Amino acid sequence: MVMSYLAPEPFKAPTYEASEYVFSGLSFDELPDQARSYLANEIGVTSTSRMTYNHFVHGFVELSRQLRTCLEGNDRALIGLKNEVRRKSICGSLEPTVATEEENLARLQHVLEVLLPERQAILDNFVQKWDALIWLEIEGMPQEGRPPHEQQQRYRNDSLERVFEMANESTSELDEKLLREEMQEMSKLFVSKGGVEERGRTTSRKPTVGVYRPPALRCGA
Repeated sequence: MVMSYLAPEPFKAPTYEASEYVFSGLSFDELPDQARSYLANEIGVTSTSRMTYNHFVHGFVELSRQLRTCLEGNDRALIGLKNEVRRKSICGSLEPTVATEEENLARLQHVLEVLLPERQAILDNFVQKWDALIWLEIEGMPQEGRPPHEQQQRYRNDSLERVFEMANESTSELDEKLLREEMQEMSKLFVSKGGVEERGRTTSRKPTVGVYRPPALRCGA
């Protein structure tokens, strides 16, 4: 029992499948409203004639930071439920009761009906903006130098994969941080109740916020 508490299963972020990249070949006015609004209001671009290299590079960096910020609350809620279930299973009786089964059902319902749809919406919104930046980068190239749709799709998918990897790394660090904090609180409680004197302290650090910096995209690469 003690070992299962000290070495819990790490939290694994829910899998997300991005939709296909469909902005290839579109004009600015043909982009979805959300994509146009993002480019105009947050990037400051309303046509490719006003686009510079710094526009989309800054956009990629800032958007990857925003993703981490937007996901943190959702991560904390999911990790908190995971840790709560673990604590209940350790502290409770071996025989499940009607009350514990109802609690578990309520937690599952909250995950399925609230937290996962919330996470899906965050990621859908992120991908729409990310695709707008991919479009902006490609549309800023000379017509003869633009890669074909298949290469654009691959470039976009590879960049998203890297960003999601960085987000998952931050989620894992948050999971470890929350566990350390919980263990510290338990240690303090143990000491306050007359247990062995606490020795040493585990310092926590904020989760790393990875940012994506786009590589050069060339036709035929």
